[in-house]
Amino acid sequence: MNHLEIEKEMLSQVNIEGLERLILHLSNFDENSRINIREHLNNWAKNKSHLYLAFGNKLKLEKEVELDFSGDSTYVKGLISKFYQEITQAKVKKFLKSCSNAEIVMNCLNRNTSFENVKFRAGDKISRCIGKILDLYDITPAEKDSILIKFSMLIQSVKVKGSAVLSIDPVDYITMSENNSNWESCHSMSGCYRTGPFAYLQDGSTAISYAKPKDDCVFTYGDGKTLAYSNKNWRQIVLFSKELKYATQLRQYPYTSQANQSTVANIVMNVLNAKSGLNYQIQSIDVYDMPRYFATLHECTGDGEDLCYNDLINEAFKTAYWISEIGVEPTEEVLVEYYRAGETARTGHYVPCLCGCGDELYDSESLYRRYSHRNDDPNDYDYDDDYNDDEDYY
Repeated sequence: MNHLEIEKEMLSQVNIEGLERLILHLSNFDENSRINIREHLNNWAKNKSHLYLAFGNKLKLEKEVELDFSGDSTYVKGLISKFYQEITQAKVKKFLKSCSNAEIVMNCLNRNTSFENVKFRAGDKISRCIGKILDLYDITPAEKDSILIKFSMLIQSVKVKGSAVLSIDPVDYITMSENNSNWESCHSMSGCYRTGPFAYLQDGSTAISYAKPKDDCVFTYGDGKTLAYSNKNWRQIVLFSKELKYATQLRQYPYTSQANQSTVANIVMNVLNAKSGLNYQIQSIDVYDMPRYFATLHECTGDGEDLCYNDLINEAFKTAYWISEIGVEPTEEVLVEYYRAGETARTGHYVPCLCGCGDELYDSESLYRRYSHRNDDPNDYDYDDDYNDDEDYY
C-alpha cells in the first residue's frame, strides 16, 4: 500500500459525522454550529500513518487487565461513600474514616492502631477489624454478616476487569479528558486548552494511552445514531520519536498508577520491537532534574506551542518514563545525537478553525477563529482582516 492508500484506510475507520456532533456537544456549542474537521483528519492520517503501520494497521492496541484504582480516585471515593450510606453502625463508620482509602481498597491496615480499646496490627484485614468492632454491638449474626458482605462487595467493586489501551483513534484525542469517571483537565472540550486535543491529533508523535472499564460512554445524535467512546478512568500521553527509536510516557491523570503505566509501557515496547526487532528498557526520568537536552527533544512545535499544555516542559509532574533500546542511556551525548538527526518527539500542530475555513487558531480557549465562523447568521459581522488581539474568540 502507498501512503495515500494507507491514509484512505485510516479515514474510512472514522465516524466523521458522529465525531463532529460529539465535538459540538462536549464544547457546549449549538448543534447547528458550523463544523468541518476534514482538514484536521487529513493532517491526522498523514502524520500518524507511520504509527498506524507500527500498530499493525490498527488505530488502537488493547490488553485486558484488572484495573488499578487509586484510593484517591473519584470512583473509589464514590464506592466508599455509598457503603457509608448503606450501614448505620456509627462505630464502623468512625473506624473506616480513620483508615486511608488505600488501606480500605487493599483491605489491609498499614499501621498498628487501636479503636474502642480493641488493638489492631499492621497487616490485619480491614474486614476482620470491622467484624471485631461489630462484636461491640448487640446485633444478630445475620446483621453482622450483612454488613461484612456489603464491605466485601465494596472491595470486589474496586477489582474491575477492563482494558489498557494505546490509541491513535481520533475520538480518543477529542475525549482525552472527557469521561463518566468524574475527572477532567485543561484539555477537556471546555478547558482553557481546548485546542490541545486537536493539536495532539494532528502531530506525528502523540498517542493517547488509558485504562477503561468494559462499559463505554455512548453519545446519541441525529435520528438515534450513536457513537461510543472509552470511559477513561486513567490517562497518559505517550510520545513516539520520529523513527520510533524511543518513546516517552508523560503525566498520569487523574492519579498515578504504577500498574497501568507498566502495562502501557509493555504495549509500547511491543510496538517498538515490531519495528526494529530490538529489545527495549524502561527508565524513569526525574522531571524536576531532567538530563540536559531531554526537554529539547520533547518541545512543542512552533506552530502549536500555545495551543496545548506540555506537562514535561512545564515540569508539571514528577516522573516521566523513557523507553529506549537496552543499553541506550539518556546521556547528553545520546540526546544531542538524536536531536541533530531530527529524532525528536515534538508535540503539537497548528489547529484550523472548526468551521473548515482554513484559518489558523491562535487562542487555546477558542475553537473558532471568530464568532461569526460558528454560525450562519448573516447579521453577524464577519472580519476578513488579519488576526487582531482585540477580537473575541469562541
